[in-house]
Amino acid sequence: MNTTNINESYKLKIINDNLLFDQYVLDYIKLINSSIEDNFILGFTKPLDNDIYNLYIDNIKQELKSKSLELIFVFKNISLIATVSLRYFKNTSKAHICEIHKGIIKKEERSLAVLKELFRAIVSQAEYHGISKIVLDVRENSKAHKMWKYIGFSEYGKLLDYSRIDDESYAGCFMEIGLNKLKRFTGR
Repeated sequence: MNTTNINESYKLKIINDNLLFDQYVLDYIKLINSSIEDNFILGFTKPLDNDIYNLYIDNIKQELKSKSLELIFVFKNISLIATVSLRYFKNTSKAHICEIHKGIIKKEERSLAVLKELFRAIVSQAEYHGISKIVLDVRENSKAHKMWKYIGFSEYGKLLDYSRIDDESYAGCFMEIGLNKLKRFTGR
């Protein structure tokens, strides 16, 4: 799957190489920065400056080149409104697992419909790659943590000193869901 029309307004695009990523990199950073300003927790405490931007983009490009990362973009008309990063494990003992690394839906576009479409795309990519388990980590008691639980993810571990902001420590949860359970959430 490279591009799929969800309906007249929405389009999904799988970003799995640097040439394709380069076409949308500024829209991607703009979406990240708007999410940071919205206080949606992504591991960044302020909009990306040039140094962090360069490191972050270089890291994404390295992972895209090694085929260990794919990005799913959702466009409304021509605007990027949502993304999720899927990280794949290359060692054979973990080849059945992928990790949701970052997920963002633009504040004014957040809805169950957009969320389900993102997860339908995740299911499709998981099936394509032979994935049966999806994992993630998230700050405990955040909006994102509550959303993951709503979707059906369950906790399999906790780290008390997961993240720090201004010398304050926050716990984090490690969560997982089987592909069949995720399919039920999406209606597939």
